[in-house]
Amino acid sequence: MSRILHVLSLSKVGGIEAIFEAYLDSAQARHHEHHVLLLSGPAHAHYAPTIAARAASRHSVNHWGGVQVPRFLRAWNTRRCFASVRPRIVIIYNSLLHRGAWQASSASGARLVYYERGAAWVRDEPRQAIRRNLDSTDRIFCNSRAAARMLALKFDVPGKRCNVIYNPLRLAVQTMHPAPSAERFRIGMAGRMVPVKGMVIGLHALRMLLDRGAPVELEIAGTGPEEAMLRDTARRLGLGQAVTFRGVVKEMAAFYRSIDVFLCPSLREPLGNVAVEAGAAGCPVVCTAVDGLPEVVADGVSGLCIRPTLAAADYFLMGVQKHALPSLVYDPDSDSLRAPLALTPESVAAAVAELMGDHDKHARMRAAASRRVHELFAMERYMAEMDSALAGLA
Repeated sequence: MSRILHVLSLSKVGGIEAIFEAYLDSAQARHHEHHVLLLSGPAHAHYAPTIAARAASRHSVNHWGGVQVPRFLRAWNTRRCFASVRPRIVIIYNSLLHRGAWQASSASGARLVYYERGAAWVRDEPRQAIRRNLDSTDRIFCNSRAAARMLALKFDVPGKRCNVIYNPLRLAVQTMHPAPSAERFRIGMAGRMVPVKGMVIGLHALRMLLDRGAPVELEIAGTGPEEAMLRDTARRLGLGQAVTFRGVVKEMAAFYRSIDVFLCPSLREPLGNVAVEAGAAGCPVVCTAVDGLPEVVADGVSGLCIRPTLAAADYFLMGVQKHALPSLVYDPDSDSLRAPLALTPESVAAAVAELMGDHDKHARMRAAASRRVHELFAMERYMAEMDSALAGLA
C-alpha cells in the first residue's frame, strides 16, 4: 500500500473532478491510502461526501482549521500539509505552475506524477518554469496521445516518460438507440458554452440543412458565457423551433439516446468526454480532426472527423468572444502544433447530410461507435491502467 497525496482543485463540477471521484471510490483505489490537497476553494458539494468517506485526510492550500490563509503564507501552508501527510506518491492534476505545490512536491522526497488533462493547451509561458516542473516528475499521466504530443512538442517532454490513460466512460448508457425517425433527423451538441467549443458553427450548419429542405432539428445541452450569443444567433438565423436549448441536463444518457448524430465542432479538445459519451450510446459523432478527438472517433468507421479550415478571424465574425482561444493546438495529421482553426458550417452540414442519406452507413457507425467506446474507454480498463501505473512507482 502506498500513501498518495492528490493535489488538485475540486471546487467545480467537471470531467477532471468527476473522474477523480470515480477513481477514489473504486475498489482498485483501496489498495492505497489516499490524501487530498485542494488547490483552490473547498470541495464542491457534489464530491464532498466521497472525499470525506475515501480520503484519509483532507487539506487546503488556502485554508487551515477553517481560517483563510493569507496569500503570503500559502507556500508555507502547503509545505506544512506535505509534512503532515508524508506521501510516498504525489499526483498533481492539470496544474503546471502552482509554485507552492511543485516546490513542496519536489522537496518531499516522494515520487512525483503530473497528470495532464488540458493545461498544456492553455499555458504557454513561462516555458522555463514549466519545463523545470515537468523535468522534476517521475512519470506523467496523459489523458490522450494528443496530450503527450502537446507536452513533447511544446515543452520537450520525451514520450517515454508518459503513460497515456484514456478518460473512462462515466455514464451508464444503453449500447444502442432506435433507428432515426423518418420525420426528423435529430442532431445534438453538449458542453460548456465557450468559444473553444464551436457551438455557433452547429447553428449555421442547421440553417444550411433547413434551407436544403432537410428534416432536421438540433438540441443543445449545457450553459455558459456564450449562451446569450448562441440564442441571439439562433433568432437571427430564423431557426425557430428547429433548435432547442436544453440548459443543464441531468440525464445525459437519455439525451444521447434521443439524438441521431452528435456534433463536436471544437477548436480544441484534449480528448473529448462528450464524444466518448455519445459514442457509448451508439450515436455517431461528427467532430473536428484536432487534438484527441480522432482518438475517440474513428473517421469513417464510428463517425466523421473533419479537417478544420476556417481561420480564427473568420470564426470571430460569427459573434464569438475574441481572443478566447489557445495559441496552439495539436494537428494529428501532421503531428505538429498550429494555430486553432474552426470547421466551416458547410463541411458540418455536408457530413450530417451524408449520414442522413445513407441509412446503412449510419447503422454501421452506430454499432462501431458503441463498440469502440466500450473497448477503449471502459471504466475497468481505466482503473487497471491507473493501478498498474501507480504500482510502477511504489
